Amino acid sequence: MPFLSGEVRIVDMTLTRPKVIVDVGENGSIAWTARQKAWLIPKGQLDNFRVVDASLRINGLAGAGA
Repeated sequence: MPFLSGEVRIVDMTLTRPKVIVDVGENGSIAWTARQKAWLIPKGQLDNFRVVDASLRINGLAGAGA
């Protein structure tokens, strides 16, 4: 009954081809922690986690000395 109590347990998880986009502001700040508030915050456990073939795009970086 762990799911009914709000508990999540992931035994084996693989993210395949995730795309991460990071926006850098003019002052150099990164808002990577900005997210919507969750209506439910589950207790959880993650045992075996893999990321395969990921991509990362960084937007807004200016060259040095510009």
